Amino acid sequence: MPRVSVRRLFVYAIYTVVVTSLVMLAFHVQQQNPLWLRVLEQSSGSGGYYQQNSKEIEDEAPAHFVVVNNDEKTSVDNVTTANINPLRSHGLPWYIKNDGYRPSQGDVVDNIWPDGRLNGDRIEQQLMVPTRDADGISGEGSSLLAGVVKPLKKIFLPNGLGSWQTKSGQKVFTDQKCPVDRCSLTSNREEAANADAIMFKDFFATPSHQRPPHQIWIMYMLECPLHTQYIREKDVFNWTATYKSDSELVTPYEKWVYYDVKVRRKPVTTNFAANKTKQVAWFVSNCGAKNNRLEYAHSLQKYIDVDIYGSCGTKNCPRHSGDHCLDILSTDYKFYLAFENSNCRDYITEKFYVNGLGSKVLPIVMGAPRKDYEKHAPEHSFIHVDDFASPKELADYLHRLDSNDSLYNEYFEWKETGQFINTYFFCRLCAMLHEAPYSPARSYEDFNEWWRGGTNCIKGSWRDLEIHRRKKKKKIMELTQATS
Repeated sequence: MPRVSVRRLFVYAIYTVVVTSLVMLAFHVQQQNPLWLRVLEQSSGSGGYYQQNSKEIEDEAPAHFVVVNNDEKTSVDNVTTANINPLRSHGLPWYIKNDGYRPSQGDVVDNIWPDGRLNGDRIEQQLMVPTRDADGISGEGSSLLAGVVKPLKKIFLPNGLGSWQTKSGQKVFTDQKCPVDRCSLTSNREEAANADAIMFKDFFATPSHQRPPHQIWIMYMLECPLHTQYIREKDVFNWTATYKSDSELVTPYEKWVYYDVKVRRKPVTTNFAANKTKQVAWFVSNCGAKNNRLEYAHSLQKYIDVDIYGSCGTKNCPRHSGDHCLDILSTDYKFYLAFENSNCRDYITEKFYVNGLGSKVLPIVMGAPRKDYEKHAPEHSFIHVDDFASPKELADYLHRLDSNDSLYNEYFEWKETGQFINTYFFCRLCAMLHEAPYSPARSYEDFNEWWRGGTNCIKGSWRDLEIHRRKKKKKIMELTQATS
């Protein structure tokens, strides 16, 4: 029997391990989603977005979905999955361009749930949530996933379908070609008890049926807190749909998006000041607004020409004239007072978007704080009254712009950088209802405190509030130093 060298056995063993490792590595690299790139599945109780990620994971029943948490990050070769943004990686998306990129099951989308007021409105993320159907198949009435029929999410509208200008059934979701369309609308009160969600609009009255534990109650409001119902009931709403950035479904009057977030201004080729002979205009009918906007406008009139149209002024342009009034703005005036009727956070209406940005005029705004306008509006597209200590200071600056076309035209450099989009509210509602079972349950312990509390709305100016806070903070620091 021949002798076997120990050294030779060692060499053979090392050779076998190396070859086997190389073969396995090559095999995994070939896979659509190699093992070393997998994101570990998290429990369904963690916040985040479930994502069907690869054929390899699909085959591992029943774990069909991968969780990408809003808070946790998994690094792969120095790439953080939480930072991967599919919204523009395939070109312009479907909500900007008709034939634009639509979400597919290989996409990772996070940040779809509110986390304070600091993470934006999440509208674009919600519009890119892909369907959970196997192989991207969606059907009329139900869907098949692993041989199991998935029913539609039923949404009961107690205010009736007419107030939403829509029809019952799945029509609104299919007509709008929602990426997730497995939802159905109904106003039939007999179906309220077994609906997946109830959406109240502007007014709340407790339904008569016994509330199932899974049923999501949503409050939809577009008006500001000063002009909406005071709701006494506690712990009734799971979600809100309002203009506020920390609503589950943000419903702005308009939504501006850039074609390329790195390109926010372009030199203008049009002189927007050309042939304009008048200075400031304002269309207004409510003369008793709580933020003293009329008084401010009258003070401004002392230092610059302000033409006030409507019942609060001396000029007239009837509402039935429609676009004619806006044409007057574009052709005759350089500035427009886009003054809201209340100073509330995030509350920015058509006064700014339509009358202001929609016309060839520079809007002067009063309403939400400056930082909220900066968050929602195109860059350098408005003037905020809080930038100035007094109406006279504002007037002085407007006179400067009036005499300098180049400076004035800088406020229109946003025009070719993006567009206002349809936010497809019902599409987002449907997508979020299908995501809800995979995220922590949400509820508002005290809706009124969230809606009206703190400094959500103020009677004075945000500038004065900030000055008051700074003085108070300084006084506290001085007292602390004096006693230390």
